[in-house]
Amino acid sequence: MNIPVSTRNHGEQLLLLLSFLGFMVILGQWWNVYEFNPDEGVNLQKAALIANNFSLYSEIWSDQPPVFTYVLSFVQRIAPFSVIAARAAVLLFSAILVVSLFRIVLRFEGRTAAWASVFVLVSGMLFLTLSVTVMIGLPAIAFAIVAIDIVTGGSGRSVHLQAIIGGIVFALALCTKLFVLPVLPVVLIATWIAARHSENSNPSIRRNIEIVALLMVSAGLSVLGIGLATGMFQPDQLIEPHSAARNIAKFTVIGGVSALFSFLDSHSTIALYFGTIGLFFVFIRWNASRLMPIIWLVVAILILSKHRPLWFHQTLLVVIPLCWIGGIAIAAMIRTAPQVVRFIEQRPISDNQSRIISAGAIIGLLSFGIGFAWDNLSGTRARFMKEPSIVEQQATERLSLFLNNTEKIVTDKPIDAYRQARLVPPELAVWTSKRRAVGSITDDEVLTIIASSTTSQVSLRRFRHDTKFLRKIGELLPPTGLFSGVKNQRRYRHFAPKIGIPADQWMVRRGFDQQTEPVDKNRDLAIQLLQRMPSLGANGLGGIWDNGNNRRFDRVQSSRPLPDHSIVARPPGSVQELGACFLAVWDKTGYRSFLKEALDVGENLACTQTRTGGWKKASVVPKNCPSPGGYVVAGQLKGDLNATFDDGTVTAALYFAFDLQDAMVATGLEIPRWLEPMIGRGLSFVENTQNPDGSWPQSLSSSGYHPLPTLNDDVMTGLIRLVLRAYQRDNDPDHIASARRGGDYLLSVQGPDSQPAFAQQYSLKGQPAAARKFEPAAYSSLETAYAINALVDLFLVTSEERFRTAAKRAADWLKQSQVSPGRWARFYEIGTNSPIFSDREGNRFRRIEDLPEEERNTYRWLGGWDVFPDIGTAIERTELIADGKEAVRRYDIALESSALLPSVPTARILFKIRPPNHNHGSLVSSRRFAEDCASLLAQLHETTAGEKKAKPQSTF
Repeated sequence: MNIPVSTRNHGEQLLLLLSFLGFMVILGQWWNVYEFNPDEGVNLQKAALIANNFSLYSEIWSDQPPVFTYVLSFVQRIAPFSVIAARAAVLLFSAILVVSLFRIVLRFEGRTAAWASVFVLVSGMLFLTLSVTVMIGLPAIAFAIVAIDIVTGGSGRSVHLQAIIGGIVFALALCTKLFVLPVLPVVLIATWIAARHSENSNPSIRRNIEIVALLMVSAGLSVLGIGLATGMFQPDQLIEPHSAARNIAKFTVIGGVSALFSFLDSHSTIALYFGTIGLFFVFIRWNASRLMPIIWLVVAILILSKHRPLWFHQTLLVVIPLCWIGGIAIAAMIRTAPQVVRFIEQRPISDNQSRIISAGAIIGLLSFGIGFAWDNLSGTRARFMKEPSIVEQQATERLSLFLNNTEKIVTDKPIDAYRQARLVPPELAVWTSKRRAVGSITDDEVLTIIASSTTSQVSLRRFRHDTKFLRKIGELLPPTGLFSGVKNQRRYRHFAPKIGIPADQWMVRRGFDQQTEPVDKNRDLAIQLLQRMPSLGANGLGGIWDNGNNRRFDRVQSSRPLPDHSIVARPPGSVQELGACFLAVWDKTGYRSFLKEALDVGENLACTQTRTGGWKKASVVPKNCPSPGGYVVAGQLKGDLNATFDDGTVTAALYFAFDLQDAMVATGLEIPRWLEPMIGRGLSFVENTQNPDGSWPQSLSSSGYHPLPTLNDDVMTGLIRLVLRAYQRDNDPDHIASARRGGDYLLSVQGPDSQPAFAQQYSLKGQPAAARKFEPAAYSSLETAYAINALVDLFLVTSEERFRTAAKRAADWLKQSQVSPGRWARFYEIGTNSPIFSDREGNRFRRIEDLPEEERNTYRWLGGWDVFPDIGTAIERTELIADGKEAVRRYDIALESSALLPSVPTARILFKIRPPNHNHGSLVSSRRFAEDCASLLAQLHETTAGEKKAKPQSTF
């Protein structure tokens, strides 16, 4: 058989080249994808270091051959720190691979098979993704394919030159990635076939052996030359880590025949499909050239099935021969199609079964193939259109905040540094799981590298790092962001350069005067908060952290410390307030890093939800949360008697969850899998714990006053407003039914016409009841205001006049019960409507002056709108009803934008400028942090408004 020379149709090949490149451009915006694979950053950083005069192997640790790294370094010099340019270089190699495969198959199997092979190849998700991923496997295979193309592409007069050049090119393949070694037998077979079918009329076996040997010598000398020139011969880097990894327990399970074919089925379905079919056609019409894809396929499968660890991208070595064989299959089916048609036509009309089977076989085989191609292309497009994840955005923003003070970035995700146009230390360009597992880089060595430069940032988000290791980094560089989070959860860790703003001087930069004002006020605010957050989240989150004794408490007055990894869910000082701060910072500055911090807070809440969906005042985050099978909730095997509605614990959690959900929708980011179940479980908890009469207890505990229907601290009234908000979000009829039952209860316990007020709590018979000794059975101004706001909300949603009437009656009582203009007492005696006060022993007084002096300021006994803001809100909302529902809604919108968690009185923090809140000694207060956060945001808004020459506003 003479090898045809039809590959000289360069116009056809140019068309293929341009078509493939155009197809890749229209397939999706691969140039915008942040990272396809962690190895992208490794390869980019090695290239950037070489371009900056660092030496590969002697200074830059590398476990891979050097050729493509030097290609990328050339790209780096032309287009510094350009991910797009590097991906375009890989795409060029991919295009060369496509054209060379086309030429080879065209040469041996004909035009139909050549185009079919290319179709199968470019319909595979793995190949298309690797075509624009900065990894070395595809370029190595491209060199190998080009070597085969070269040795089989000429005449007898040039066969020796072809062998020499083919050897050099295959050496480039080996010096790009050694995993192409299984292709060597194919190159040798191709060389033998080319020599055998050259234009020499009497080729001899000896001559063929000489040509094959010439290729081997050429390849060997080329490898030797490249190795000597680049210092590649470093067995401790190129060989030992890979051989040692085979014996690492976690890697021994990553591989095998099943894993290999699972990867092929997932990422290269069409190649596996047509390649399997093609094996039949290869053997029924055998010729010597088909030995090449068969040998390639068999050797690659044997080697990869034994390789540990086996990664999905390595299966490209198997995909290429499958596409070659798949092209043969499609061409054979096309050739046999006319014969099948004639067969069907010759069958008797009565023989429908034979007709159906014959036609169905062809249609089915091709249809399945087209279906697989469509699925692969759809999956590839989805990958190419992928937006940066919230963690990627968090890392980008965090690094950029401190970039001006940064020389290098120590990171286990080197693409983060590359995208910030910064190098990593050369010793850590390759900081991979394999290198960590085999011990060729240790935590102590990393710490030494970090200690050598205080102008470095540290950014960790790939691996699960040891707590001791993180703590030691914190002793070298100041950490930023929260450091608690879910136990054992892989999360983002960041450490700023030492020359950044010191955490203990953050208040010095607080003022926006001309001397200290930064150019970017958003950046200044973000840095101030980030550098305070690590101590805030030490060994838990929320409440009070005693930095001197390394203990956390839920309140300042608490004497019993919380267990490690506890989060506090009861306001004030709850994690919900911190999460609301982070959401507000994201909303006002655009820094998605804070959105990620808010998500981490939300995940902690999801992990500590009780079995039935509530929250305790404080909970330990379970070790196995999140777990692969889903979120395991705290107290799963225990009762929920400690779950509480007190102080807005549940309402604050769910309002925060609503805001989180809205933020994710607004950004277009994927809603985390825990968020919607947390909301659903929380609302179910609220509705399932409602009493038959429509009331709610303070908590599920059966002791003391806790099971009584409670309005104190906006418990019941806040829950009514919560389920109304839920109804407005999802139109679930259960929510509005629950709210109506709550409204019915309020109407049933409202005082008589002479005193149409509400008490803090009620007996099971609906009579005002006492709670603590200083909280008597009386009517309460503040709880009446809470009830009015709930009734107004019920009227706005249901339009039922009975709720409006009850709210107006209660508001009129408030106006009539002022102890002086604009001031109210907390408690009013039933019947007389006189203010009353009680001491801690339960003794009652008519004047506050009669209370012991030390007890006058420990409770809100008297005050105006500043002390009881909800009274003012209730009166104003009731008056606005006369102007229509829209007037009330506009008022409510303004209130919503005036504070963190505005709908939860105990958690609410107004956006107003406050004096700096200095911590008391070693105590770090979550509440004070949230207040400072709100103050900074108010100051930012005021300054921005001043720059715009707008009238300053107290809220935004």
